Amino acid sequence: MTLQDCVVQRIYRLLIQMDWTMKQLSEQCGIPLAELESLMKRETADWTLEQLCTICRAFSISLPEFFDAPMFQRLFLPETP
Repeated sequence: MTLQDCVVQRIYRLLIQMDWTMKQLSEQCGIPLAELESLMKRETADWTLEQLCTICRAFSISLPEFFDAPMFQRLFLPETP
């Protein structure tokens, strides 16, 4: 799983937690719905830090909280020989 896959998965999980649609997230964070959907489908460039910070603010979490999920911990663990 790539970092981008983890970011998308984390956002989907937060949407479920908040019981929000993509449209609601778009309205809360100010990222146009078409752009947000394109990012989530990985049709466009990777997420920017600014976009992630905006999404975190919409979810009322910090950036460290966003990345404090098991999927990221597994991703960042050093490889064993």
